[in-house]
Amino acid sequence: VTGEYASAEQNAREALALRERELGAGDAATLSTRNTLGEVLRLAGKLEPALAEYVAARRGYEAASLTDSPDYG
Repeated sequence: VTGEYASAEQNAREALALRERELGAGDAATLSTRNTLGEVLRLAGKLEPALAEYVAARRGYEAASLTDSPDYG
């Protein structure tokens, strides 16, 4: 299972980098991907990095006035 989390984390980080590059850091899809990375990190037991991703996503939603998104919160 540990290898699956490592693979999921790598995939989420690659997706986030791509979306940041193509869509921008404040795009809803990018923020959703950042939230997904936080979830992968949480499930892998990496709680501090997970919290950092959740906080960054939340701040991004707030800055972009996207607080009605289902991923916000």
